[in-house]
Amino acid sequence: MNFTGKYRKLTDKVKLDIEFVENYNLINYFIILTKTPFVLLKRFFKNKSSIIK
Repeated sequence: MNFTGKYRKLTDKVKLDIEFVENYNLINYFIILTKTPFVLLKRFFKNKSSIIK
């Protein structure tokens, strides 16, 4: 589970969701929770068409 920044097709997203559900455990859940703020900040500052200027 790693954010690569690539655009995924719907079928790929569904496969990743199924993989997450099948391999669910608290460690993976907390890994996602800790990575999410950094990914959001990265996307926010990388986005040139942001609402906030």
